[in-house]
Amino acid sequence: MKFRSTFLVAAFIALPILLLGQHTNPAPLDTITPLYPDALIESGKDGVAKLTFVVNKKGLVEDPMVTEASEPEFGDAALVAITEWRFKPATFDGKPISQKVSLPFQFTASPENKLNAQVGRKVFKMIDVEPVRTRDLDERPVVVEKPRAPYPPALAGSGLDERVAVNVTIGPDGKVYNPEVLDMDRPIFLIPALVGAAGYVFEPPMKDGKPVYCTFEMTIWVYEGDTPPGRGETGRRPLPDGS
Repeated sequence: MKFRSTFLVAAFIALPILLLGQHTNPAPLDTITPLYPDALIESGKDGVAKLTFVVNKKGLVEDPMVTEASEPEFGDAALVAITEWRFKPATFDGKPISQKVSLPFQFTASPENKLNAQVGRKVFKMIDVEPVRTRDLDERPVVVEKPRAPYPPALAGSGLDERVAVNVTIGPDGKVYNPEVLDMDRPIFLIPALVGAAGYVFEPPMKDGKPVYCTFEMTIWVYEGDTPPGRGETGRRPLPDGS
């Protein structure tokens, strides 16, 4: 399952100015989304940064300053981007004026990087050989470690659960790579299900007596409380068409 990072820019806010007469605020014309900082990729953190700056009479940015940042790197990334922005300048009685504004930015780590951070290793990687199908192995994969999927904090007390079909690649080291959700109902359970699947460890899958990569379909339950609602958490699950 391939993910890409997303970065959300919050609403533009013009700081008020005390003037009499007809006034318009600056309006963004050309914008650039800040890049998620390389230094924070492995952290999987989301974050915010807030800038203040002046939009001059030509619509250019002057004197940008970070006024708030959950991590310094987010502030630096926002500063780099804002210098490339262009605005329609504020006006007073139809004439361009300079005006100070404030602009918040939201940074969102990709699900891939959030997963890597929670599991503590790189879960997604390129595999340059064709994985063996489960049915072609010497024997069915055997679970060594079976962690429980984390429950979403936002659903605490709700009692909701989800049965998620996940396709994975088991490596010659017995670890799970490249988990991909095949079937689920509630998106809020996506990351917990992937974290749960990625935490499994198997005996190295074997074909003709040699360890290999293999594909494997798992069923992961994400649930609150002490007792799983289904019969176990792994094994062949039929696809929706019954195949």
